[in-house]
Amino acid sequence: MSYCVCYCVDNDIRSNRMLLCSLYSLKKYNKDLEVKILTFNSNSYIKYFKQYNNVEVIDVSNKYKEKYEKIGQMKYEKDESLYIFRPDISNMTYFRFEIPLLLNNYDRVLYLDTDTEIKKDLTDIFNLDFEDYEILGQTNNEPHLEEGKYILLNNNIHLFDDVIYDKNDYICAGVILMNISLLNKKNYNEFLNNIIEFEYNNYQLHAWKDEFLINFSMKCKCNELLDPECEDEYKVFNYEGTKSYIVHYIWSYKNNLLKKYDFLFKDLD
Repeated sequence: MSYCVCYCVDNDIRSNRMLLCSLYSLKKYNKDLEVKILTFNSNSYIKYFKQYNNVEVIDVSNKYKEKYEKIGQMKYEKDESLYIFRPDISNMTYFRFEIPLLLNNYDRVLYLDTDTEIKKDLTDIFNLDFEDYEILGQTNNEPHLEEGKYILLNNNIHLFDDVIYDKNDYICAGVILMNISLLNKKNYNEFLNNIIEFEYNNYQLHAWKDEFLINFSMKCKCNELLDPECEDEYKVFNYEGTKSYIVHYIWSYKNNLLKKYDFLFKDLD
């Protein structure tokens, strides 16, 4: 079985610095694991990524302009009735959907957001049983899911009626194990074009671009090995967890990741 880890990042300095932190922690426990980084050839951090063993940088500049740049030109109209908070998220987030096409020579790919820290050898993760699911993911423990903001939109998803949405298996899109072999058994290129077209026409409907689309278009299942430890009533991801394989730093906790590995930035240009 063949597998690798994949990151997606644009030219944002903070995102690239977090990726350096994640990559450093990954290689500490997984020295020979193959890593693919989807980015733009103009990214000034590429030379730092390539210092690590088995890291390949893949330029997606042209593909980005062809497929995703126009989505970023769409403008939101404020609709208080939907109670939707829309963060400023780079359109590079869509590139996790390109992974089955770009990395189709692998059986499994673990996609990681840049704000992640790897705490162990990941062999157990890649050996997980998918059953008949396309995606295994990290439970989304954020309280906004209890508000029903996404459920009310379910009837609008006409392209993906074969996907049964279960809020108990609503995954966080920042840590996902992709069953590449299974995804490519369908016409994935056509499937992806449908997703992009849907997003272009329905950009107004949701906040969490990638997360929403993954949960409503793919067969997803939460897996405990991918879950971080949690704490307090809001189940905020615990960045000091000891049992987790992968720790996902959210919101203001991202600063803790950067502080923990700030020694990596001392010699940067």
